[in-house]
Amino acid sequence: MREKKNSHCYFNVGYPDSGIFSKFNLKKFNNNSTPLKDEEVKILENNGCWAENWKQIQVKRPFDPSLIRGTGFYGTVYIGRLEKGFIQFHGVSHPIGIYGCQITSSCIDDYSSLSQSTISESLIGRNVIIHNCPELSSDPDAFKKPVIIGAGNEKAGREAVLFGGITMQEIWMQTRLKEHELLQQFLEEFNQAKLAAATPYTVIEENCVIENTKAVRSVKLGRRGVISGATRVEECVIASSAAGRTAICDNAIVKQAYIGSGVNIESGAFVEQCFLDKLVTIKQYARVIQSAVGCNSTIACGEVQNCFIAPLHEQHHNSSFLIAAGIGGQSNIASGANLGSNHNSRANDGTMEAGRGFWAGLSTSVKYCSYFAPFTLLAKSSFTYELDIKLPFALVSDNVRENTLDVMPAYWWRHNMYALFRNNWKFHKRLGKGSESIEYRFMAPDTAEEIQKGLELLKAYKKKIPAYDMENSKRKVQILGIDEGIKAYKEMLLWYGVSTVLAWLGRPGVNPDKYGDIPIDASKSTWGWTNVCGHLVCNVDLKQMVQEIEKGDFISWDDVEERFERFDLEYPKTRFAHALHVLALLYGKKQFDQEMLEKIKTDYKKLSDKIKKQIVATRTKDFENKFRKNMLKEDDSLVEILSTI
Repeated sequence: MREKKNSHCYFNVGYPDSGIFSKFNLKKFNNNSTPLKDEEVKILENNGCWAENWKQIQVKRPFDPSLIRGTGFYGTVYIGRLEKGFIQFHGVSHPIGIYGCQITSSCIDDYSSLSQSTISESLIGRNVIIHNCPELSSDPDAFKKPVIIGAGNEKAGREAVLFGGITMQEIWMQTRLKEHELLQQFLEEFNQAKLAAATPYTVIEENCVIENTKAVRSVKLGRRGVISGATRVEECVIASSAAGRTAICDNAIVKQAYIGSGVNIESGAFVEQCFLDKLVTIKQYARVIQSAVGCNSTIACGEVQNCFIAPLHEQHHNSSFLIAAGIGGQSNIASGANLGSNHNSRANDGTMEAGRGFWAGLSTSVKYCSYFAPFTLLAKSSFTYELDIKLPFALVSDNVRENTLDVMPAYWWRHNMYALFRNNWKFHKRLGKGSESIEYRFMAPDTAEEIQKGLELLKAYKKKIPAYDMENSKRKVQILGIDEGIKAYKEMLLWYGVSTVLAWLGRPGVNPDKYGDIPIDASKSTWGWTNVCGHLVCNVDLKQMVQEIEKGDFISWDDVEERFERFDLEYPKTRFAHALHVLALLYGKKQFDQEMLEKIKTDYKKLSDKIKKQIVATRTKDFENKFRKNMLKEDDSLVEILSTI
């Protein structure tokens, strides 16, 4: 969209909810405005315009009254600079001016194009296009009323209050730390302060486009945002920017939603009482209700309700639905997945929790309440009992013939190495700039600690201790390949430890020579980690922050955001310390001497060669599959069809 140069704007960037258009800031606009001249009023009336009181119409200079036609004005209306010109959007040129509108008590900044629309109590930025919008209005109480979502439970057990500028970490604290009553009292005070500061107007920031939409009510739309062909958008705070334009299009309905930048809602999607983080896509008639969805996620066709979903979630199929669940991100819900059987108690208060990398296979049904360790893969099954899968990277299947629950630990590492490393590359590429603090690697402190716990379980299972605690039934649970699982888990810990240390030593400003004898500091590393919506935080740091909030050391959500930013800055170094701790436990040492370093170097070299071979071997299966070759013509090349290994 071509922008007019040298025009000033008083609109905020990012989340348009900072009070930049409060009644006090409107004085800035008023100071540069003057009443209409008599000759200008005459021109406007000759152009078919009318006003309740022409003296209440204030304009900025230069002002060309010939650019306003067939428009009625009610109450006090401020109009910015108007000169002949056009604003382009999607190849269509919209003339600057106001044509065929009804405007009540609103402020319109410089060089905007408004046509065939009814606008009431709204603040409109410069270079804005509003075309064929029968209702653009404000409810002064809309942003004072809290929007409450139950992200993770249908019975209001995990409620969170939304406000402009909220983050997934802040929703996580409201929904996941309910046992801290004093903490929740302070968070409620933070919420009320945010709601009290909200601007009680519809705000459309600079360079936005609203066209062919039936109703836009009580909406704050960040700069360069687009609402095109939507059915209705109500009571929403929508972040948008030049780097991440947000678009709501094609018969979408969005109500009481707080939306990050770069989000796309399209193709008949329905979103109500939700938070969508940046770069989320909701499309193809998907229904997302009472949920929080992490960044870089895509939901198409299916249904999501009362869920808390961390970044990089994928759900593309019409017959899938996900209800009352907490998902750690990097997840995939296949077609026919039924993850919502939460009515097996006396109330609909069941839930499901899954770590990072959760994959539910085709037509999978899970009975609530169930837990899944990181990177659990559910084979096509109907699981009729509650599950507690504590072995990470496992394949879980319902063995109907033998009437057993089969669990294969470290399945991904043992049988699909290509997919693991491809996902590493895919997630890193998808996150892009601005999301570096989100942990996308399959091996990280959280999964390393889950593997350490898994090792202890496998050693117990090897001693013939039954694994009945994995399923709420009396049938047998089979752990497939215990020895292979132990070996794979140790290899994964070695790879995590060394690759993390090498990544740290390769950072600018780090001198690798000083790490000849490295003492192992386990003061933080042994206290566990928490996945706070893709951001991994050491439990001791999280506990300290909670205690400081409860003591009154934090006065607002801004302090909480600063602390999480500090956690993100410290994470690479803390991750490095944790990797050293993992290697020390793996090799039974308390200090890295030269002998130990040489041993690790040798083992890592062998493991790297094995990983490379396994990646090639697992991908090669696609090229050697004779049934796949049956789909090709004689002159077809597998390389052309499947790309290269």
